[in-house]
Amino acid sequence: MAFRRHTWWKIFLIFFLLCPITFAFLVSQFGQQIGMLKRSTVETFNTFRLEIIPIDVILVLWFHLLVYIWHLMWIIYVIVCIFRKTTCAYIYQLPVYPSAMLILMAVNLFANAGWLIAFDQYVLEGSLILSVLSFFSLSVSLCLAYKHLHDLDTLMRRLELQKDIWLIRILIHEGLAFYGALLVTSTLINLCMCMSFRWNVGHMLSCLIALSLLGSAMFTWFFLDNVLFPSYTQWTLSPYIVFIVTLCGMLYRSYDLRLRFSVSVFLVCLLVFASLALGTKIATLGYRLCMANRKKKEKLLSGEHPQN
Repeated sequence: MAFRRHTWWKIFLIFFLLCPITFAFLVSQFGQQIGMLKRSTVETFNTFRLEIIPIDVILVLWFHLLVYIWHLMWIIYVIVCIFRKTTCAYIYQLPVYPSAMLILMAVNLFANAGWLIAFDQYVLEGSLILSVLSFFSLSVSLCLAYKHLHDLDTLMRRLELQKDIWLIRILIHEGLAFYGALLVTSTLINLCMCMSFRWNVGHMLSCLIALSLLGSAMFTWFFLDNVLFPSYTQWTLSPYIVFIVTLCGMLYRSYDLRLRFSVSVFLVCLLVFASLALGTKIATLGYRLCMANRKKKEKLLSGEHPQN
């Protein structure tokens, strides 16, 4: 089989991803200094006093640090793959790095930067639209990443790329799922702000609607993860951690059975569900690892060469 030459348009696309991530990072971190933002994102969140906004530490951690660090890590990994090759092609040319995913992530990151600017200007409806756009582009990207790795798992093992399988799971799958869980919570907070401050819905009712949607999103992910598509998502843990930490931040700020009974009880129930879901996920993962190790031992005893 002839060795494939570089695919220059895909190389351009990979390096182009540095533009939206850099732009979004600059707006997020230095927006006030460069004149694109009037205030920090945390200050904007705190301007709209709602019972479902997490404490400032979590907002800073989520929106100013981890999102961009994880994005940068997986983009750097894909760039490194440009210079690595197998017996038949460069690694970045394998379909596990689909071009559609890269394009959608560029759209996502530009939409994220637009959301920061619109949110800073108190254009709540506009920021909500951009947040929804970010979520759907991210969701499709994650689905593509899951499907392509699942379909090409055997090929990658045959090419002795087991380490890359794990790097894709940790950097791309976990990173995008982590970001997706964050987008769910931030979009619902944005929706709650629109209902409370633009559409004349009561604060408490808006919060309860947003929490109901958050609970539905958490249950949907749990069902997809553990029932419908476990072979695709079996190694992904980050959404549960995001939900648990975010709910803890909401509870720390808003828990008060005397003044906010309904919201407080709802938050506790969601936190219990998220914790049980994470426990179930870890137990299931542990069981699968034990079964995989058992199969390896059986193959060794039978004289077969096990794959990692």
